[in-house]
Amino acid sequence: MGQPINRVTPAILPVGKFVSIHLPAAMKRLYKGYSMRGTFRTGDVLTVCPLSMEDIAVGDVIVYESPNFDEREEVAHRVIGQYGNGLVTRGDSSLKKDPGIVTQGMLLGRVCSRYRSNHI
Repeated sequence: MGQPINRVTPAILPVGKFVSIHLPAAMKRLYKGYSMRGTFRTGDVLTVCPLSMEDIAVGDVIVYESPNFDEREEVAHRVIGQYGNGLVTRGDSSLKKDPGIVTQGMLLGRVCSRYRSNHI
């Protein structure tokens, strides 16, 4: 799904030396719904790796907070384009793009793995 998550350039270090790298904690989310049918199924556990907008590419599946302010809802959809400072998304089983754009403040991260009934 998209580009590799870890973009750290390998380095040769002397034996016995360690480098400490702080990575934001990944989040687990339980998927339910039909908008990503073919990619995800209800009950799949998604690992969401926090990233900034600059690290997201077209084709990545992201999780974001829906702009529906009546209730907090998280959405997992594929990035199909970029528009200004935002991302254009669509569910894999939909023919229409999502209304509006995803901004940095809405973005929770990119789906970096999926767990389904004992299969990764």
